[in-house]
Amino acid sequence: VLLSVLFFSVPQQPLQAQQGGALRIAALVNDDVVTLFDLQARLNLIILSSQLQATDEVRQRLAPQVLRTLIDDRLRLQETRRQKITVSDQEIDETIRTIEERNKMNRGGMYALLDQYRIDRGTLRLQIESEIAWRKMISNKVRATINISDEAIDDAIQRIEANKGQPEYLLNEIFISMTSSVDETRQIAERLRQQITEGANFAELARSFSQSASA
Repeated sequence: VLLSVLFFSVPQQPLQAQQGGALRIAALVNDDVVTLFDLQARLNLIILSSQLQATDEVRQRLAPQVLRTLIDDRLRLQETRRQKITVSDQEIDETIRTIEERNKMNRGGMYALLDQYRIDRGTLRLQIESEIAWRKMISNKVRATINISDEAIDDAIQRIEANKGQPEYLLNEIFISMTSSVDETRQIAERLRQQITEGANFAELARSFSQSASA
Protein backbone atom coordinates (compact mmCIF):
# COMPACT_ATOMS: atom_id res chain seq x y z
CA VAL A 1 0.00 0.00 0.00
CA LEU A 2 1.33 3.43 -0.95
CA LEU A 3 1.75 5.71 2.04
CA SER A 4 0.17 9.12 2.18
CA VAL A 5 1.90 12.48 2.00
CA LEU A 6 3.17 13.71 5.33
CA PHE A 7 3.58 17.39 4.45
CA PHE A 8 1.91 19.43 1.75
CA SER A 9 2.57 23.06 0.95
CA VAL A 10 2.01 25.13 -2.19
CA PRO A 11 3.42 28.67 -2.33
CA GLN A 12 0.75 31.30 -2.73
CA GLN A 13 3.09 33.89 -4.27
CA PRO A 14 4.46 33.57 -7.83
CA LEU A 15 7.13 30.89 -7.84
CA GLN A 16 10.67 32.17 -8.09
CA ALA A 17 13.66 29.84 -8.47
CA GLN A 18 15.65 31.89 -5.99
CA GLN A 19 18.83 30.56 -4.56
CA GLY A 20 18.16 28.90 -1.21
CA GLY A 21 14.39 29.36 -1.43
CA ALA A 22 14.23 26.87 -4.29
CA LEU A 23 15.43 24.15 -1.91
CA ARG A 24 12.52 24.67 0.49
CA ILE A 25 10.24 21.68 0.91
CA ALA A 26 7.05 21.66 -1.14
CA ALA A 27 6.03 18.14 -0.05
CA LEU A 28 7.43 15.23 1.91
CA VAL A 29 6.42 11.88 0.44
CA ASN A 30 7.35 9.32 3.08
CA ASP A 31 11.12 9.95 3.29
CA ASP A 32 11.39 11.54 -0.18
CA VAL A 33 11.51 15.34 -0.41
CA VAL A 34 9.91 17.35 -3.23
CA THR A 35 11.50 20.80 -3.26
CA LEU A 36 10.30 24.07 -4.73
CA PHE A 37 13.07 23.63 -7.32
CA ASP A 38 11.45 20.33 -8.38
CA LEU A 39 8.07 22.02 -8.58
CA GLN A 40 9.40 24.99 -10.54
CA ALA A 41 11.26 22.75 -13.00
CA ARG A 42 8.22 20.54 -13.65
CA LEU A 43 6.03 23.63 -14.05
CA ASN A 44 8.45 25.02 -16.64
CA LEU A 45 8.48 21.69 -18.48
CA ILE A 46 4.69 21.45 -18.62
CA ILE A 47 4.29 25.09 -19.66
CA LEU A 48 6.80 24.56 -22.47
CA SER A 49 5.40 21.25 -23.73
CA SER A 50 1.76 22.36 -23.46
CA GLN A 51 2.44 25.67 -25.26
CA LEU A 52 1.08 27.75 -22.40
CA GLN A 53 2.01 31.34 -21.62
CA ALA A 54 4.60 31.46 -18.85
CA THR A 55 2.72 33.99 -16.73
CA ASP A 56 2.53 34.09 -12.93
CA GLU A 57 -1.21 33.49 -13.19
CA VAL A 58 -0.72 30.30 -15.20
CA ARG A 59 1.95 29.08 -12.78
CA GLN A 60 -0.26 29.65 -9.76
CA ARG A 61 -3.19 27.97 -11.47
CA LEU A 62 -1.16 24.88 -12.38
CA ALA A 63 0.97 24.61 -9.23
CA PRO A 64 -1.42 22.44 -7.15
CA GLN A 65 -1.94 19.97 -10.01
CA VAL A 66 1.75 19.83 -10.84
CA LEU A 67 2.65 19.22 -7.21
CA ARG A 68 0.13 16.38 -7.12
CA THR A 69 1.75 14.75 -10.17
CA LEU A 70 5.18 15.11 -8.57
CA ILE A 71 3.89 13.40 -5.44
CA ASP A 72 2.34 10.63 -7.56
CA ASP A 73 5.65 10.16 -9.37
CA ARG A 74 7.51 9.79 -6.08
CA LEU A 75 4.94 7.30 -4.77
CA ARG A 76 5.14 5.26 -7.96
CA LEU A 77 8.92 5.18 -7.90
CA GLN A 78 8.95 4.19 -4.24
CA GLU A 79 6.55 1.31 -4.90
CA THR A 80 8.25 0.08 -8.08
CA ARG A 81 11.68 0.19 -6.45
CA ARG A 82 10.28 -1.75 -3.49
CA GLN A 83 9.24 -4.41 -6.00
CA LYS A 84 12.72 -4.40 -7.58
CA ILE A 85 11.50 -2.89 -10.85
CA THR A 86 14.23 -0.86 -12.52
CA VAL A 87 14.44 1.44 -15.54
CA SER A 88 17.72 1.68 -17.43
CA ASP A 89 19.28 4.86 -18.80
CA GLN A 90 18.92 3.32 -22.26
CA GLU A 91 15.14 2.96 -21.83
CA ILE A 92 14.88 6.61 -20.79
CA ASP A 93 17.11 7.71 -23.70
CA GLU A 94 14.97 5.71 -26.17
CA THR A 95 11.82 7.37 -24.86
CA ILE A 96 13.39 10.82 -25.24
CA ARG A 97 14.37 9.92 -28.80
CA THR A 98 10.76 8.91 -29.50
CA ILE A 99 9.59 12.30 -28.19
CA GLU A 100 12.11 14.00 -30.49
CA GLU A 101 10.92 12.03 -33.51
CA ARG A 102 7.28 12.78 -32.70
CA ASN A 103 8.11 16.49 -32.62
CA LYS A 104 10.35 16.30 -35.72
CA MET A 105 13.49 17.15 -33.72
CA ASN A 106 17.03 16.08 -34.50
CA ARG A 107 18.78 13.78 -32.06
CA GLY A 108 19.64 15.81 -28.97
CA GLY A 109 17.01 18.40 -29.81
CA MET A 110 15.02 17.77 -26.62
CA TYR A 111 17.97 18.49 -24.38
CA ALA A 112 18.85 21.55 -26.44
CA LEU A 113 15.31 22.85 -25.93
CA LEU A 114 15.46 22.20 -22.19
CA ASP A 115 18.81 23.98 -21.98
CA GLN A 116 17.44 26.92 -23.95
CA TYR A 117 14.65 27.41 -21.41
CA ARG A 118 16.93 26.55 -18.45
CA ILE A 119 14.93 23.49 -17.45
CA ASP A 120 16.85 20.84 -15.55
CA ARG A 121 17.26 17.70 -17.68
CA GLY A 122 16.71 15.52 -14.65
CA THR A 123 13.12 16.74 -14.44
CA LEU A 124 12.22 15.10 -17.75
CA ARG A 125 14.23 11.97 -17.00
CA LEU A 126 12.55 11.49 -13.62
CA GLN A 127 9.10 11.87 -15.14
CA ILE A 128 9.91 9.33 -17.85
CA GLU A 129 11.44 6.91 -15.32
CA SER A 130 8.27 7.04 -13.24
CA GLU A 131 6.05 6.40 -16.28
CA ILE A 132 8.11 3.45 -17.56
CA ALA A 133 8.49 1.84 -14.13
CA TRP A 134 4.75 2.11 -13.42
CA ARG A 135 3.85 0.60 -16.81
CA LYS A 136 6.21 -2.29 -16.09
CA MET A 137 4.61 -2.96 -12.72
CA ILE A 138 1.07 -2.84 -14.10
CA SER A 139 2.10 -5.07 -17.00
CA ASN A 140 3.63 -7.61 -14.62
CA LYS A 141 0.50 -7.70 -12.49
CA VAL A 142 -1.82 -8.03 -15.49
CA ARG A 143 0.33 -10.69 -17.15
CA ALA A 144 0.24 -12.77 -13.98
CA THR A 145 -3.56 -12.78 -13.76
CA ILE A 146 -4.78 -12.89 -17.37
CA ASN A 147 -4.71 -15.83 -19.75
CA ILE A 148 -5.81 -14.96 -23.29
CA SER A 149 -7.07 -18.00 -25.18
CA ASP A 150 -6.76 -18.67 -28.91
CA GLU A 151 -10.55 -18.37 -29.14
CA ALA A 152 -10.45 -14.84 -27.69
CA ILE A 153 -7.78 -13.85 -30.23
CA ASP A 154 -9.86 -15.33 -33.09
CA ASP A 155 -12.94 -13.41 -31.89
CA ALA A 156 -10.97 -10.14 -31.83
CA ILE A 157 -9.70 -10.74 -35.37
CA GLN A 158 -13.24 -11.47 -36.57
CA ARG A 159 -14.51 -8.20 -35.04
CA ILE A 160 -11.73 -6.27 -36.77
CA GLU A 161 -12.59 -7.89 -40.11
CA ALA A 162 -16.31 -7.23 -39.63
CA ASN A 163 -15.73 -3.54 -38.86
CA LYS A 164 -13.55 -2.82 -41.89
CA GLY A 165 -14.79 0.23 -43.76
CA GLN A 166 -16.93 1.42 -40.85
CA PRO A 167 -16.49 4.93 -39.39
CA GLU A 168 -13.71 5.17 -36.79
CA TYR A 169 -13.22 7.83 -34.15
CA LEU A 170 -10.05 8.99 -32.45
CA LEU A 171 -10.82 10.04 -28.88
CA ASN A 172 -8.55 11.89 -26.48
CA GLU A 173 -9.25 12.01 -22.78
CA ILE A 174 -7.99 13.45 -19.53
CA PHE A 175 -9.18 11.25 -16.67
CA ILE A 176 -9.33 12.76 -13.19
CA SER A 177 -10.09 10.36 -10.35
CA MET A 178 -12.12 11.36 -7.30
CA THR A 179 -9.17 11.33 -4.91
CA SER A 180 -10.45 14.06 -2.61
CA SER A 181 -13.56 16.21 -2.36
CA VAL A 182 -15.98 16.84 -5.19
CA ASP A 183 -15.16 20.57 -5.10
CA GLU A 184 -11.40 20.01 -5.34
CA THR A 185 -11.80 17.54 -8.21
CA ARG A 186 -14.10 19.98 -10.03
CA GLN A 187 -11.55 22.77 -9.54
CA ILE A 188 -8.83 20.63 -11.12
CA ALA A 189 -11.08 19.87 -14.10
CA GLU A 190 -12.01 23.54 -14.49
CA ARG A 191 -8.37 24.63 -14.42
CA LEU A 192 -7.51 22.10 -17.13
CA ARG A 193 -10.53 23.11 -19.21
CA GLN A 194 -9.47 26.75 -19.01
CA GLN A 195 -5.93 25.92 -20.13
CA ILE A 196 -7.29 23.95 -23.11
CA THR A 197 -9.70 26.71 -24.19
CA GLU A 198 -6.78 29.14 -24.04
CA GLY A 199 -4.87 27.01 -26.55
CA ALA A 200 -2.87 24.55 -24.45
CA ASN A 201 -1.75 21.33 -26.12
CA PHE A 202 -4.37 18.75 -25.09
CA ALA A 203 -2.10 15.73 -25.57
CA GLU A 204 0.67 17.18 -23.42
CA LEU A 205 -1.78 18.14 -20.67
CA ALA A 206 -3.14 14.59 -20.76
CA ARG A 207 0.38 13.20 -20.51
CA SER A 208 1.06 15.36 -17.48
CA PHE A 209 -2.26 15.24 -15.61
CA SER A 210 -4.47 12.37 -16.78
CA GLN A 211 -4.65 9.61 -14.17
CA SER A 212 -5.58 6.94 -16.70
CA ALA A 213 -3.21 4.45 -18.32
CA SER A 214 -4.08 6.15 -21.62
CA ALA A 215 -2.14 9.24 -20.53
